[in-house]
Amino acid sequence: MQKALFVLIFLASLVPARGQAQQATPLPQTPPDLEFSVLEVRAMAEQEALDKSRGFVGPNILVRLRLHNKSAAAVLLLLVEDAIDPLACIGKEKRTNKNCWPKLLGIPNRWLMLPSGGAVEWEETDSGTFQGEKHYIGIMIKRQEGGAPEEVVSPPYTVPTPLYTPKHEHEEH
Repeated sequence: MQKALFVLIFLASLVPARGQAQQATPLPQTPPDLEFSVLEVRAMAEQEALDKSRGFVGPNILVRLRLHNKSAAAVLLLLVEDAIDPLACIGKEKRTNKNCWPKLLGIPNRWLMLPSGGAVEWEETDSGTFQGEKHYIGIMIKRQEGGAPEEVVSPPYTVPTPLYTPKHEHEEH
């Protein structure tokens, strides 16, 4: 259910508000002591997409990611309270001031320590509705317990053509 909520927030964050021009802002640079990689981006078959999204209709693209902490000290990763993978904000490469962090930061969360030399790999889902667009994945880190959070972003990836078009929620699967 948590993943479905994030996908809804993600999709809403990509649609500009009517009548508002969005100003592009630069993406934050990933610090050199952290290696953030997109390992795989692919379209999922319908059953796989439904399985990975717990029946939520919409996400049909799989994005596999890896964050490697090459620094001499541990970093803290922001997670949803009961999750084992980082809380992610998916956005367009040409970033606008409107993004999903203000909505996501209100969700119960916790910080997980990634030790020096450690790495974490996880999957996110995206929507083939945005095929051909460049997207990125952003996560929040802290350098120390009381420190300020900072956003770290993946390299951009191109959303591939989906293998199927999701049915509306009211239709049978």
